Amino acid sequence: MARPTPQPSPLETTTDVLASHPSSSKTSLRSRRAIRVPCVAALRFSYCLAKNGYNQDRCQRLVDALYDCCDAFYARQGDTASTPSCPRPDLLRLKLSQRKT
Repeated sequence: MARPTPQPSPLETTTDVLASHPSSSKTSLRSRRAIRVPCVAALRFSYCLAKNGYNQDRCQRLVDALYDCCDAFYARQGDTASTPSCPRPDLLRLKLSQRKT
């Protein structure tokens, strides 16, 4: 019987997640960097939600960290960049402005 592939803990660093990626031994370091998630906060937020019965209020600190990380991602990559971890740039800016008020 085949053993299931262990899943990385959401609390590991991005580098740890990449090192455990199934194709990590077959791809170069440069190409692995291209597939990295932009924000480890996304993994931590997902873990926090599951741990707290999907009550977002209990994970607000991580929501804030995720939005800050996504803001930095779009600042580096431009508004045409996309990732499943971050909301669209226009929605992100709306959320960031709502947080300040």
